[in-house]
Amino acid sequence: MKPLHFWVSPWMASELNGRQCGRCGTFYRKENVIQIGLRYSEPDTTYITLEHQCDGCQYRETTSLANHANGSLEEMCFMLLDEIQKKRSIEKSQSMTKQFGSKQNKQMTNNEVNEFLKNLNNFESHDDFMKHIKADQYQPKNKKNEHNKDKS
Repeated sequence: MKPLHFWVSPWMASELNGRQCGRCGTFYRKENVIQIGLRYSEPDTTYITLEHQCDGCQYRETTSLANHANGSLEEMCFMLLDEIQKKRSIEKSQSMTKQFGSKQNKQMTNNEVNEFLKNLNNFESHDDFMKHIKADQYQPKNKKNEHNKDKS
């Protein structure tokens, strides 16, 4: 499970930067966030709150991000969930880049494109195409076909 500060949006972190502990004066960082919440007050005002704990004296304070109050409670919930989803997508993309390496990110040359298009017409089946792009290793094996091959 990711630490809570991972989900703190950059705009939330910028609101927290520069704030100091009311007791000892230590500056807060996004790593100090221990709770993210929504506060609803009349009339129809919803805003985000960040509870943070001081590294120096362990004092807890809450920062209200009232200047980002926009819309209903439901809209604010969806906004936070949308930010989490975006963060997860970015994390997944970065993970895939690390897993498959930087070679996957380079562009094909014109010669490589022309050669690929020429070969594309020569494939007899989808399996031949998958083998050519070296993706056959990622496809699940059909156990029934393997079993029948062994009997032949």
